[in-house]
Order: sequence, then structure tokens, then C-alpha cells
Amino acid sequence: MKNSIVRLAILALAAALLLPQAGVSTAATVIACTQPSLTPTKTVYMPNITKTLGGTSTNGWDTPFIVQNVGTTSTAIEVSFYKFSDGSFVTCHRVENLGASASFDWRPLNDSSLPNDTQFSVVVRSFGAPIVGVVNEIVKEGTTRFEASSYNGVSTGATSVFLPNIAKRYFGWVTRFVIQNLGTKQTLATANFISFDGTKTATLTRLINPGQSQFIDPNVESLLVDGTQYAVTVNSDQSVPIAVRVGTQNDDPGVAHPVVDATMGAMGGAASIYGPYAVKNVTGKGKGLSTIVVQNLAATPVDMTLTFTPLGGGSPTTFNKTGVAGKSSWDFDSRFQNGNAKAVPQVLCGATASPGCLANGEFSFVASTNTSGGTLASVVNVVGDVTGDTTLAQYTPVSAPSTTLYLPNMTRTLGGANAWTTPTYLQNTTASQATASIEWRRFSDQQLLLTENLTIPANASVMVDPRGRTLPDNTQFAVKVTSGTSLAGIVMELNFGDGDGAMAYNAFAPIQSDPVPANKTRFQGGVTTNTGAPAANVCVKVGSVPNCTTITASDGSYSYELDPQFAVSYTFHYLVNGVEKASQTINPPYSGGTVVTLPSVALTP
Repeated sequence: MKNSIVRLAILALAAALLLPQAGVSTAATVIACTQPSLTPTKTVYMPNITKTLGGTSTNGWDTPFIVQNVGTTSTAIEVSFYKFSDGSFVTCHRVENLGASASFDWRPLNDSSLPNDTQFSVVVRSFGAPIVGVVNEIVKEGTTRFEASSYNGVSTGATSVFLPNIAKRYFGWVTRFVIQNLGTKQTLATANFISFDGTKTATLTRLINPGQSQFIDPNVESLLVDGTQYAVTVNSDQSVPIAVRVGTQNDDPGVAHPVVDATMGAMGGAASIYGPYAVKNVTGKGKGLSTIVVQNLAATPVDMTLTFTPLGGGSPTTFNKTGVAGKSSWDFDSRFQNGNAKAVPQVLCGATASPGCLANGEFSFVASTNTSGGTLASVVNVVGDVTGDTTLAQYTPVSAPSTTLYLPNMTRTLGGANAWTTPTYLQNTTASQATASIEWRRFSDQQLLLTENLTIPANASVMVDPRGRTLPDNTQFAVKVTSGTSLAGIVMELNFGDGDGAMAYNAFAPIQSDPVPANKTRFQGGVTTNTGAPAANVCVKVGSVPNCTTITASDGSYSYELDPQFAVSYTFHYLVNGVEKASQTINPPYSGGTVVTLPSVALTP
């Protein structure tokens, strides 16, 4: 593995929707997991992965996921599946030699080791470099009742998670959420509800065991009121980290055009947060209209502003909201004067800008507060109605823009001319013009196909459509974006066939390596051939263990963590095709939280 075991990062992935008939699509090697005793550098949780759930391969829920290496060297990844029902282990797959900035995808539908009609939680561990990803949830693809949803997984949790918009039977909408315990002990999770107008409150609790999940369905909770939108804060006790997946849907059996999408709850906020895309009355898949819900994370009232800038740049339009109550939300509907769909009388805006009204068009936006101590979180709903097919895409505005962004899954006409294409929206969050460099790397062989430079006006977003580049059709890409100024980004995943073929995920900022745990010592080294060239794919074993505990990366490096309390000598064995070529012994003492660099080893033929 790499010179330092870097921590894994956000898991989950997005996409592939129509995949080859295999579990994984990548140039990396897929093998059985070989190192169950190796201490992972990071664990990432995916709370909901399914295979043909509720149906068959043609009408059940399936959740393809994609993982991208966001480090500078190749990495190995282990993907473990556990039954949602009882937490029992099902299987583990290991992906070797995933190159820097490359992605792989996994579709449970094509994984014969997984049982049908089953939900899983998935744990992903990376050995060598940090990773990010996103999960897609799809059902009945290619039909009028097709639905698609995506969400970002998490690498770490928080003791407080914020949900800006939770609805109970609100014009057919409901937002169910799942709370997952990411800690090592049981926790009592408390969900505090406050209606947007501040007149209704409720508290619900769930007792959750380590690694497991509990859900809250507002439609069956008697303490919640029909026809109401709530802002929710979920707190855990005993300092146990949690994560929350929120699913928004309007898809009861009698609904003609069912829609669904998902986000992860916010684990923090900022005084200014950035939305790369919003829309008012523009036709097209993944367009339509936007509603924006901004939550006050403080305990006391704050004033808020929403500032919209036309896509590609232009004059901004600003709206103000004073005195949003502590932990409550401001809901802004772009169709109505001052964004207020609940006004009496209700004032519908026209196509052009007027006092209190946004013009029709596409925009980026910034939500901000100048109130001392105020921080915000938000969710954006992009609701489309195109030739009778309604769609829903959701994302969470960005609280920490970055000069580097990773897009794990970009596609161009994947599955056919009207199948999956993924335009991305990149927002320049500064007052200076930005020049971004974009790298497009093909999934199938990890080859870099295109590098381009793109100019982004100050305080504005631009759309990057794979169909406008010299890129092959029916192809998936891993994308990396770098800039001299900070950016925010989202990816729209669009299927131009029937049904709810729209979903969105957030671009990812770089993931930093975590320090060595205080109770571990990290041993790292490198292996070469007798000519001095890096020796890749060499099995590294420690002591008398029967299997490989790690495998060297393409540059010959590896990393392994051991418990320093054992004051013993460790012998590292280096095997090629099962034959030992060299070994070396390291003697104590060792200290927790430190790195021991082993001398480089040259292997003789």
C-alpha cells in the first residue's frame, strides 16, 4: 500500500446506472478480501445499499455506488456488505491498484454473492490513499414509474445533525430519515422538530446500537401535524457520532409521476453557504423550478439573505429575511414574490424581474447571515415538469469551498443517446475570475483522456456538459477540478427517458490523511526489484499469519498498523507468487501514534 495509510473518505457513489454485466467496472483488479486483521486507516459507512429490493432485477430497488481515489498514489479498497435486518456479514470484495484520481463502480444487481430482495449496510475501507464516493438508488428504469435518487455517504459523524426540511403529508410530500450510529456504544438519538412558523414542536427519540440504524417516518408519528414542514435537529448522547440520510419523496401508488431524492443531513454550517445551481421556470430534465430551505443552526434568531447571480455571470438579485427563529428554517420558493408561497394573498411572479421577484432563468446563489454567531445549513430542491414527466433532484449547499474538487462519476450518454449524462455546475465563490483545470479520466482503463482549462466569472457558476467535450459516448469518467480560487460544485445525473431521471450529488473537497491512532504504530516501507525499480503487487506478511496482510502499491510502497503494547520483534515477509523473496525484522520499543519507516528491500529473482 502507500507510503502512508491515508484515511478513507466519504463513501458512496453515484452511478453507473447501465453497467456491463459484472459487479465492478474498472481497470483495477478485483479479488477476495485478504487482510481481515489489518487495521484500516478509515472506515466509511453507507447506510442503505439494496439488491432488487421489493421486486426483481427489472422492478426492484438497486443501488450502484462509485468510489474515487482522491490521493496521489494508487490504493487498495475493501468493500464489506452486512444485512440491514440483523447486521450479519455477507461478503467482502477487495479492489487492488485503483490509481490516483481514478474511480470504480459497483452494482449490487450484478454481484452474484449478494442475495436478492435485500438491504445492506456497506463498510468501505481504504488502504493507501483517501477516497470519496456517492450512492445511487434506482428503480424501474426505462418506465414511466422510474425513480432515481442519490446521496453522499460519510466518513465521520457528528453529535448534532441538522435537517432543514422535514415534511409530513405536505401536498403529497414526505421526508423520511434514517439515523445511523457510527460509534462503538449505544446511543439515544433525540430529534427535535420545530415548524417553519414556530408554532408547532415535537421531540422523538430512537435507541440505536453501534453501527445500526433507526428510521423516523413523519407520516406515522402522531406528535407531528399533517400538512407541516419542520426544521429538525438530531442530537446523540454520550458523545456518540451519528449520520442521517434524508429521503424526500412523493411516490405513493396513486401518484401519476412518482419522484424521490435524498441528501445527507448537515453536520455543521457556516455564515455563508454556496449553491451552484438554482432555477426558475426553465424547461428541461434537471431544470424546472427550485425551492431553497435555509436553516438557522444557532439557538437564537438570525437575519438571512439569499443572493442570486445568473448562470455565467450578471447582476445579482438579493432577498432578505429577518428574525428566523433558532433552529428553524426559511423556505424560499422562486416562483413567488419574496419567495413566500405562504403569503396571503399569494403573489405569483412573472417571467421578468420586478420588486421582490426573481426573473425566469438559471442561477447560482449564496445564503448568508450577518448576525453574530449565526451559522446556516440548507437543502435545495430542483423540481422539474417536462412533457409530463416530473423529476426531483436535491443537494446541500456548500459550507467550505475548495480549490480542488473531485467528481467521482461523470458520464456521457451512458447506456444510449437518451441515457445518463451528467452536467456539473461549478461555482466561483470569490470576487475574482477563476481559471479551473479539469481532468477527465476513463473508468475502464483509468486513462486520462482530456485536460481542459475553463474560465469562471466572479461570484458565478458555469455548466460543464460532457457532451460538449471531445469525449467518447457511452462512457464513465472520474473528474478532478483544480483552481486558484475556491469553488463549490454539484453534479446533475440525468436520464432523458421516461420518469424521474434526475438526481444530484455534491462534489468533494480533498480528504486529508488522519493521524496515526494513539493506540497504533504505523510501519511503512518500500520494495524494489534487484534493478532498483518499484516492485508492485508483492505480498507482505507479518510473522506467521497465513495470508497476505497487505500488498505493495504500484510504486512499491506499503503501510501496516500494529499495536505497540506488544513489546515483540516483528518480521516482515515479502512474497512473489507465494514464494518468499526477502524478509526483515524490526525490534521494539514502539510508540503509539508514531510512524516507523522500514529500510527499503530489494527482491532477488
